[in-house]
Amino acid sequence: MSKRLLKEALMEVLCLKPIEKITIYEICKNAGVNRSTFYKHYGSQYDLLNDIENDMFKQIETCLIESKAKDYRDGIKNLLTQVMLTHKSMNISMKKLPNNTIQKEFTEKILAMPQINDLIKGYASDIYSDWEKEYLKIFFCTGAYSILEKWADNGMPESVDLMTDLIVKMGGNLLTNTSKSIF
Repeated sequence: MSKRLLKEALMEVLCLKPIEKITIYEICKNAGVNRSTFYKHYGSQYDLLNDIENDMFKQIETCLIESKAKDYRDGIKNLLTQVMLTHKSMNISMKKLPNNTIQKEFTEKILAMPQINDLIKGYASDIYSDWEKEYLKIFFCTGAYSILEKWADNGMPESVDLMTDLIVKMGGNLLTNTSKSIF
């Protein structure tokens, strides 16, 4: 119960200011708990944020496992639907932290998900070698991250279906293109 209150409190305060300007006192005051309760669970506000992000990634991974996407588009749509359901957590995760490390960390967590790996590698054309598929996966995930970041920053005005179609159109061309070049 107290962990949930602390998470909710941090998410509220993060809407007002960046993590590096948030104090433990503020989090505890908003959560209605004392500092010893905070330190029982977390060492810092960054540990708490990490716990929120881990919860979000577990939700995304569970969604992908349960959906067992039949095709590339379904997999992307399931992922975006889960992102939309965890909109507040996604916006927090995409906030710029000191040294701009969040995109790298977020992308690494997405790349580490077996479901994402299977989704991309499973639909990559045979024109790519195994080592090229690894780079393609990185290229696709970092590009998709940037699109999701822009979508979240804009308040997610486009529908999940529209965003799915955009990512599928862009990514599908990369994954299945046989000879066309954009250059």
